[in-house]
Order: sequence, then C-alpha cells, then structure tokens
Amino acid sequence: MKFCMNKAAISLIITLLAFLCSQIAAQENPFMEMAGKPYAENSRQLSRDYYRFRLLDSLEEQNFIRQIEEVAQKTGSLEWQLQVEFFETLRMGKRVTSQTDSLREKYINALTILLKKIEKTSVRHLELKVRQEIIDNWSLYAPIKNYELAFELYAIQIERLRDVSSTDIPEIANYYVSYANAFYYFREYAKAIDYYTMAIKETDENESSDFYKLHAYNGLGLCYANCNDFDRSDSCFYAIMQVRFLPEDESGREAWIGIAEGNIGSNKVIRGEYAQAIPLLKSSIEKMLKYNDLAFASGRAVDLVNAYLETGDLKEAGYWMDFASANHFKPSSPRNTHLFYEAKCKYYLAVGNPALSRVYMDSMLITKQQHDEQFNAMVLLRMEQKESAKNQQAFEREKERRQQAQLQIMILTVSLMVIFCLSGVLFVFYHRKRAAYRVLVRKSQEWAASATLSVVPIKEGKEQSISEGDRQLFGQLQQLLQDENLYRDATISIEVIARRMKINRSYLSRAINNCSGKNFNVYINEFRIREAIKLMSADDKKFSLEGFATETGFNDRRAFYRAFRKQTGLSPSDFRSHLLKSM
Repeated sequence: MKFCMNKAAISLIITLLAFLCSQIAAQENPFMEMAGKPYAENSRQLSRDYYRFRLLDSLEEQNFIRQIEEVAQKTGSLEWQLQVEFFETLRMGKRVTSQTDSLREKYINALTILLKKIEKTSVRHLELKVRQEIIDNWSLYAPIKNYELAFELYAIQIERLRDVSSTDIPEIANYYVSYANAFYYFREYAKAIDYYTMAIKETDENESSDFYKLHAYNGLGLCYANCNDFDRSDSCFYAIMQVRFLPEDESGREAWIGIAEGNIGSNKVIRGEYAQAIPLLKSSIEKMLKYNDLAFASGRAVDLVNAYLETGDLKEAGYWMDFASANHFKPSSPRNTHLFYEAKCKYYLAVGNPALSRVYMDSMLITKQQHDEQFNAMVLLRMEQKESAKNQQAFEREKERRQQAQLQIMILTVSLMVIFCLSGVLFVFYHRKRAAYRVLVRKSQEWAASATLSVVPIKEGKEQSISEGDRQLFGQLQQLLQDENLYRDATISIEVIARRMKINRSYLSRAINNCSGKNFNVYINEFRIREAIKLMSADDKKFSLEGFATETGFNDRRAFYRAFRKQTGLSPSDFRSHLLKSM
C-alpha cells in the first residue's frame, strides 16, 4: 500500500514537472512574442535570426525550428508555416560546400520549389527573402556562377518591390543595394548609382533602415570613385560617419568609420595626396583588424604600399607589402587580387628585383583576365537582350491588344450607328403608327358617338331591294336596342328580340340583312363595340379589358377582341393605350 502511494506521488511530481517545463519552454520561445504582429515590427529581429541560424549547431537548429513550428501550430498561420519550411530549407543549405555542385543544385531547386509555393500567397517579405537567397547562390556561392539567371531573378525582384513600401517591409533598401552591387561588379556604374540612390531614398522614408543606408552610401561612393568623381565619392563616405546608429547597432559604428576612412584614403592615394591618405589608411586597418575583416584591411595595406612607393619610403612599403601578403588570401573569397599582384609587381621593381616583378606582372594579368571574364559585360548584354526581347513581346502583345480593342471599338461604333439608324427608322415608324392609331381611335370615337347605325347605302340599280316594311322594322329594332340596351345581355338572341317585337324571326332577320348588310350577330356586336368605346373613352381604368367585354355583352374575351379589331382596326389594348396618350 505504501509502495502504491509512493508511486502515485512520483507520477504526480513528474506530471507537474513536465507541465512546468512545458510552460517554461513556451515562455522561452522568443517567436511567440512576434505572433500576430505586423512583419515590420519583427523584421530586424527576424533578420538577425536568419544570420544566427547559419551559426547554430545541429541540436540548436532543431530547437530553433521547433520554436517556429510551435508558433505555426498555435496560431494556424500560413506565414509561420512557410517560415518553418524556409528554415528547414536553409538547414539543407548549411550542409552545402562550394565544392559540392550537386548538393548546391539540390538546395537551389528546393528553394525554387518553396518560392513558387510562396508566390501563390500574399507573404511578400518571405517571397523576396527566398528569391534573394537563390540569387545569392547563383551569383556568390555556386562554383559555376549563373549571372544571367541571377539577373533574371533580380528583374522579377525589382518588379515585386514596386508593389510594397518600406513601411511594410523595412529591408526593401537592402534588395536595392544587392541589385546595385551586381551592376557595380559588372562595372555598370550608372545603373548601380541609380539603385544605390533608390536604396537611400527608401531609408530616408524609414529610419529603422539606417543599417542599409550605410551599405548604399558605401556602394555609391565606390561608383563615383570608379567614375573619377572623387568629390562626390568622398561626400558619400563622409555621410557614412554621420549616419545615426540605433542602440543595437552601435557596436558596428567603429567598423563603418574604418570603412569610410579606408575608402577616403584610397581616393586620396589616387589623387596623389599621400600625406593625408596614409593616416586615414592606417586608422582604417587598425579598426578593421578588430572586426577581423582581413579582406578590407589587406586592400588598404595595398593602398599604403602604393602611397609609400610614390613617396620613396621602401621600408614602410615593404612592411605593408608583407602585411598584405600575410592576410590577402586568408578570407575564403579574396577581393581585388589583381590589384594585390600589381602592388607586388611595383614593389619588387622598386627594390631592384625585375625577375620577381615580372612573375607578379604575369600573375596580375592572369587574375585581371579572370576577373574580367567572371564579370563579363556580355552577361549583362545578353540579359539586356533577353529583357529587350521580353519587352518587345510585351509591346507586341500590348499592340495586338490595342488593335483588338480598336477593332472592337470600331465594331461597337458601327453597331451603335446601325442601331441608331434602325432606332431612327423605328422611331419614325412608331410615331407614324401611333399617329395612325390615334386617327383610328378618333374615328372610332366619332363612330361610337353617332346617334344611330345608318342603313347600308343603296347600290345603283338596287333601289327596290329594301322594302318600306323592312325599313320600318329595322328602325323599330334600332330604337328598342338603344332604349333598353338589350345588347348588354350576353344571352340575347334574334329569337328573343323577335318575340319581344311580336314578329316572325325570319322577317326580322331579313330586315337586318337588307338594311345593315350584316347578320344579327355582327349587327348586335356593333352596338356592343360602340358601348365599349364609349366606356373606355369615359374612364379606361374603370374595368379591365375583360371587364369591358363582360360589361358590353360579350361572354367570350376572344370574341370581344375579334369584334373590336374588325370594327376599329385596333385591338382593345392598343385602343386604350393610344387613348391614354392622346388625352
């Protein structure tokens, strides 16, 4: 029993510990604080996390990704799920070295698949980041560079940037700087200056982007220096020293001042201002060594070698030549190797060793050729040709679209003209028809208003066809119908009227036929139609058309319509509508 109680207590303690650990782990998840906030609020921290992730070991990687997965699961956010996939892909990229072409190709393919997935969403900041990672791999890290594809992706990247602002994505300036750098390496300085300037403009609109302003000013200064506009170049480097550093970036201030001093010193060496250049270059090297930037320090040492050679101080030139030689090839990607060999060539010529000078002259020419081949202007030319062809296709599509639009407009115009003409013709016909209908309405009203139905006109040679008896009998019939409105009775018949008049049916029928030229039904319907016209003219809304038919003695709506049209030339509805319009 005691053992069971101890076991239960242990289980409870373990459960509580697990719960507390999970709570602590949740509290320690730094990404939880970012969930639900706009990307702009988290951009700087996420950018640091991207760089931090590349330095983590395997266990730290797993914990890093687990934390992001936790945010994605708890929030159900597609954006955070895509973040998980991005870091999983970056994890694959960390296993790639510059010597493994196949692995790097797999990595780039995985990034491309992820990019296509992200492009279907609205997570624009991640789309830009993944596309930039692909660009960097093709242009910086791959053993065999694919600058054409990189520039094609750059063109898409810049197009996407037009749809966003630095308020939403603060690092927009960085993408412009990256594109400008690509043009700088290919010595397309005018285009590079345009994009560096755009980057600075973006940072002016967003103070949190000052970090990218430093890169933009530095690139702009280098472009102006290569264009021999040293005054503008120096102003850009001096501007670096004036940039306001955020508290979290304050540690990098000295490095950027070192970069600015070194570049101003290089400009002064080219100008021949050696006395001013030397202290700037030494100060720059001292600062950059603190940050272990051996590539930049080595480059400035080469500038010092050139400065001291020009002033005839071979001892100092030798010291800095040794410094450059010891550090130039330490970075994984040495920069401006042809300038390094050129300085060695000059130095050994100055110290009286022409044989060694020629060796380094050959090395300088080889590395210069390699540099020129790597950043061959033909790449940009082919890219521009592709872009031109793409623009031409777009122009042709737009031209075709405009032609189709013009054709549609022409067809529409002709159709409208035809419709207008037809409408005019129909309008004329309508008014003529309406006028004719009004004439018929007026004549019908005049006919209905006449006191009696006239005897049928006597045809020539038929004077004796109507007897006096028939005339008298027909007159009596008319008077009876008018006085008593017998025609309103739908059941009235010639037999009923003959009995009422106390005459033979045959005599009455003959009198009607001889005097009116019609049989009894047609004759009695004329009375009904006359009454219907009077009623409609007095108040056309008193009855419906069926009501008018019933009121005037018709028990069949179709018979009323036939009789009315036969007598007036109009249907009852046409009569009433034109009666309304004519009143």
